[in-house]
Amino acid sequence: MINSITVDLNGQQMNQQNQLIDIYNHFRLLTSESWTTQNRWSSIGFYPGVVENAGYDTANSKYAPLETTSNNGTLNLGLSERLQYVLDDEGETFEGIATSVLTNLITQGELAKLYVSHISKKVAGGAPQSSVFQYSVTKASIYLKDIHPLFEVMPISKSLNFKIQIFWNNSVVNATHDGSVWTSQASQYRAYNGTLPLMLNNFTDGFDCAPPGTLRASVYVGDTCHDSTQKGLSGV
Repeated sequence: MINSITVDLNGQQMNQQNQLIDIYNHFRLLTSESWTTQNRWSSIGFYPGVVENAGYDTANSKYAPLETTSNNGTLNLGLSERLQYVLDDEGETFEGIATSVLTNLITQGELAKLYVSHISKKVAGGAPQSSVFQYSVTKASIYLKDIHPLFEVMPISKSLNFKIQIFWNNSVVNATHDGSVWTSQASQYRAYNGTLPLMLNNFTDGFDCAPPGTLRASVYVGDTCHDSTQKGLSGV
């Protein structure tokens, strides 16, 4: 979620603004985390991709466009675990038991009051209205040591005056699918260039053989959607 960060300590700049630190920090997590630290993964939304089947081809494939590696197939355990961090009030608490939906225990409104990550809006589509699927990640921890190595090596101190500026990855993407593979995508960024921290799964695997169409997805920090196109969809 963080594109760049600047840190001043007692009026002295400790690090300059470097963009795209999320790519570096994700690499650090993949190479430094171990199964002994797994108990914190759900709080930071992290789980390494564990795949039995991935894709790389010189032509478009079910996994990714040509010349692109991908691990977003249905056998990606890490993807499945990350999705389970977000609660669906209409989801089954026991798989295959229709009467065990989460709404029998707690409503969507009460989920929001608990500040847990949940699906906050789900509206079925139909001509000419597009469907809406909105995640609200309201409980996520960002450890300073995961943002910059400075905080990882800093000893116990007191009477320090920090000034921390964080620049978020606020972005939106339009992606077109032909019913078999992704054919094109275009991303837009607000204020600062950055990355789009979303994984687009395949229609054939992740979207249950949905028909061809165009997907518009965005990520914003805060409780407001700033994308003018999406704001007109069923009150997002």
